[in-house]
Amino acid sequence: MRILLRPACLRKTTCLIRIGCRPSDWWQRMSYYSSKLLTAIVWVCERDLWKLLVGLAILVFLFVLSLWYMLKDPCDTTTATQQLCEDYDKGYAAGFLCHDLCISKTFVLPKCLSMSSDIMTFHSKKSIAKFKVLPPGELRRDNDSFGLPFHLRPLEGKLTNDDFRHLLERFITAKLGPVDLTELMERLYNFADASHDGKLNFGEANSIWELLHIHEFFILFLFQGEPTFPVINATCGSLYTYDKAFTPALYDRMNKGFLDRLFSNTYRWTLPKWHKRVNIVVGLLENVATLSERFNAQFHMCNLDSTKFGYSDRFEARLTHFEDIVSQNHLDQKVKGQQCSSDKDCFHGDCMTECDVASGVCTSVLKQPTLSRMCKIIEEYLVFDAPSDVKTALKVLLSQCQSFTSTTANIHSPSHTVRYNLMLDELSKFLWDQVKSKPVSWLDLPKKKTKPS
Repeated sequence: MRILLRPACLRKTTCLIRIGCRPSDWWQRMSYYSSKLLTAIVWVCERDLWKLLVGLAILVFLFVLSLWYMLKDPCDTTTATQQLCEDYDKGYAAGFLCHDLCISKTFVLPKCLSMSSDIMTFHSKKSIAKFKVLPPGELRRDNDSFGLPFHLRPLEGKLTNDDFRHLLERFITAKLGPVDLTELMERLYNFADASHDGKLNFGEANSIWELLHIHEFFILFLFQGEPTFPVINATCGSLYTYDKAFTPALYDRMNKGFLDRLFSNTYRWTLPKWHKRVNIVVGLLENVATLSERFNAQFHMCNLDSTKFGYSDRFEARLTHFEDIVSQNHLDQKVKGQQCSSDKDCFHGDCMTECDVASGVCTSVLKQPTLSRMCKIIEEYLVFDAPSDVKTALKVLLSQCQSFTSTTANIHSPSHTVRYNLMLDELSKFLWDQVKSKPVSWLDLPKKKTKPS
């Protein structure tokens, strides 16, 4: 039997703990432990060494595969960026971000996190970038559901600014219905005019047309300036970036871990203090009011849950998902007229409309408005640790809010709209009374402790 002698270095406690070994001694140390490990493995698996080798090969393969999966780019970002910059050079794309991305190289896309359909999503510490990839080598796309051409490249040189304005108005009217577009069109032109020359060149027109066909960007642009919606930072072609919420979700009951087997409320452990949550909820209610008033068009959130909202470092509510915000006109086109036997057949996301049983078709009347579904989230977020002097009144208000429903018989009644607005105002005022007397500094983040010098 081979006798392994312990290297001298390993017998020196001071060497191991304090100052380390010389390079030659480190080599002795590594050789000693490696030999011990190998001797033990061979002793255990002497008769089945091939199983050990197969097992090690599988482990190495799985390690390399997982490492490749973590490091690989799921979006082929380099190729997509090169194509965008080629479009910029040819005059097909424009935007304030194009120069930084393609010329000065001062803007670099962070690692792509995912690619859903043809949308690439990039996350950095403070912003989110999204990029709609256009089919390579194609100059036009199939018509969308509104019967309008998607791509403008075939129209190069044939489209005047007035023609393009009429095209935009047709598209937006098809999305929102017959609303006043004067203010929106002026803001849209100012945003698209990257050269600031008072008119849109082909690249600018082509870029804003492609961006508006991305539903998330369309919604973000409509609600720019509203406090719960993030600010669009810059664009280039079909690439756009916007601010990132400080915390991406109010709470997530479905994010289960080991401790959830012992406790049912672990998702509450990291929530902000109650009054700070109240401040966030006041912002959520302001968002509900905004959806009811923008451009005199009704908007709905159709897939409403706590993970769709976040908050800033000042505990101000922020929306983090926008794909499921749709106008009433859009909801009409998606649901109205579908065959049904009950209300359960009339869904768009979690927006359920009323079924006209007599005719067997869905109407566009939303059974539970956004406010009613929002109150369910608020109840879970606020009631459990509310102060005893406000808990009962808060539960009553939220219960009334959740029971508010709409039907064909009352949707057009003025009293229905009045009751809806009164409920929203009463709940907002009640919660605002809980925090309005707080000093200005109460929402500041705690200061980091500095190490004593």
